[in-house]
Amino acid sequence: MKKRKLKPNPLGEWLLDYVATNETNLTELSLSAGLSAGSVRQLVINPERQPTMETAIRLSELTGKPAEELLQMAGVDGIGNISNLSPDRIELSQRYQRLPNRLKFTLLTIARNLDEYAQENYEVK
Repeated sequence: MKKRKLKPNPLGEWLLDYVATNETNLTELSLSAGLSAGSVRQLVINPERQPTMETAIRLSELTGKPAEELLQMAGVDGIGNISNLSPDRIELSQRYQRLPNRLKFTLLTIARNLDEYAQENYEVK
């Protein structure tokens, strides 16, 4: 029995256009975004598949396309503004939530000191 080829959703079409325009391929795009080799390919060949927020953020950081638009193209509804989220920020928040309260205070003190140091020694917004 022959497998039916599905038409890519708008995200899949955009990804195919992106790799063609940038002379790369889906595997290289996945790996450059810090994703597993087949992640982006699965979004193209399986139009019902929706990217995770982390995948959208990583692709956004690499391509410059807002993560919200990538998610909307994949049919994800109800997306708010996620442009200030990054996988590192999400991980930091998750790690913070798992700490005992005393260590949360210690981490916050360290973060304040780092911020103060950065303000004095780097061009920080």
